Amino acid sequence: VFSAVMNIAPPNSRIEKYNKKLLTAVTEVSECSLRQAADEVRSLNDDCRDIAAAFDGTWQKRGFTSVNGVMTATSFDTGKVMDFECFSKYCNKCVRKPLSHDKTLLKQHKNSATCLS
Repeated sequence: VFSAVMNIAPPNSRIEKYNKKLLTAVTEVSECSLRQAADEVRSLNDDCRDIAAAFDGTWQKRGFTSVNGVMTATSFDTGKVMDFECFSKYCNKCVRKPLSHDKTLLKQHKNSATCLS
């Protein structure tokens, strides 16, 4: 997955098993960090969930050819990212075996790259 997002050649199988371990660790740490940022904002606002946040998004490349993007929700109070979402117009499973998975998961975003602007 990382290789596809970064637009580089896939690693050999020895490296892939370490990539999976790294992905698990990075996912756990990022989820914990996002949870802590949201908890900090809530505690600053007396446990109120109605908070001020800025939402921003970007694509991997400029123009209409980008296939990967990300959006973030950042707290006005702390400046910390509380959540993010990655988008992709590319599905690796579709390229390998077009009928091997649920068709509703084909794309996370179907419009042009300028739709997040």
